[in-house]
Amino acid sequence: MKKITAEDVVQTVCRATGISVIEVLYKQTRRQDITDCRHIIYYFIRRYVASNMRDDMPFQYEEIAKMFKKNHATIIFGVNKIEGFIRNNKKFRSQMEELNRIILNLRDKSICPMCGCEKKEVNSLVPEVAC
Repeated sequence: MKKITAEDVVQTVCRATGISVIEVLYKQTRRQDITDCRHIIYYFIRRYVASNMRDDMPFQYEEIAKMFKKNHATIIFGVNKIEGFIRNNKKFRSQMEELNRIILNLRDKSICPMCGCEKKEVNSLVPEVAC
């Protein structure tokens, strides 16, 4: 079983929301669609990516904040916001369940986070071509 990485989460959420990775990671914008995408990423990283400190612990808020060059309070706010939406909005909850399924499939199979296709075994001498 493959470990889910922060990069997997970022690629998967960006592909699902239609927002580019560059906009999410590097643009200093407060556009609602981009901030919502960031918050979803924080939520799934917190939920599925193992901590650098211990494999059986979730990523700490401070670790996520460092990764995205944000304050840890921003990460806490984003995760709490997504958890609130999941509790109170059935449509959003079903969308998050679908994203959750896709992310878990990344762990259970070799699925490309860029396009969702199943990765083929590649000879280690040949660099893997992006989809």
